[in-house]
Amino acid sequence: MCISMQLSTTQAALEARFKRRFNTSGQLELPIHFANAFTQPEWPVVTTEAPHELGPMNWGFVPSWAKVEPKEFLRTRMTYNCVSEEAAEKPVFRDALKRGRRCLIPVTKFFEHHHTGKGAKAPKIPYAIGLKDDEIFSLGGLYENGTFTILTTAAGPLMSRIHNSKGRQVVVVPRAFENDWLNPLLTTEDVLRFCQPIADEDFTHWPISKRITQRDVDPNVPDITEPVEYPEFADVLP
Repeated sequence: MCISMQLSTTQAALEARFKRRFNTSGQLELPIHFANAFTQPEWPVVTTEAPHELGPMNWGFVPSWAKVEPKEFLRTRMTYNCVSEEAAEKPVFRDALKRGRRCLIPVTKFFEHHHTGKGAKAPKIPYAIGLKDDEIFSLGGLYENGTFTILTTAAGPLMSRIHNSKGRQVVVVPRAFENDWLNPLLTTEDVLRFCQPIADEDFTHWPISKRITQRDVDPNVPDITEPVEYPEFADVLP
């Protein structure tokens, strides 16, 4: 489960990367050095319904039929991620999938934890993960009601070693296929073909400070993703 990510860039750089303008200037504060899903942060996304602009949505999927406030809905339903293989059957997500409500979620990093041993008390080491050849890249998601979720797929070999407790990884939409992802005519089968792990050699990764797990961590500190050595776990880290 991916519950934290980064968009450490400027609005101008983001607009240049995606060749799209924000639909409301200045509504989002960038850079975002660290964001946790449980705070339902506002994030810029590109949707199939507004494919020519970047617009803000909140992380934490809330379907249109929900009869409670978003925070209350998310308190009982962990919809920050969606298992792509199950989206067509899950009542929360299936309407968005059927109606082609897909989005691109720009990030510069996402974060996962590596378990150093078995059991709940085994230390967890956080990792920052990015792409070698694309400073800003896209995660694939579904959206509805001003909210979004990140799609996940079975982990490839590298991510299986890093995120070794779940065997899952986020869906990365390669830059060459971003416009295809937004094609409203894609079928469910087409979408699932997109939801495959990318090659291990495309990723870059390193262990970072455990500060990201602290409740009082300052998300605006740029060095939150600086590499950290853990010599006591050298033999078990990826």
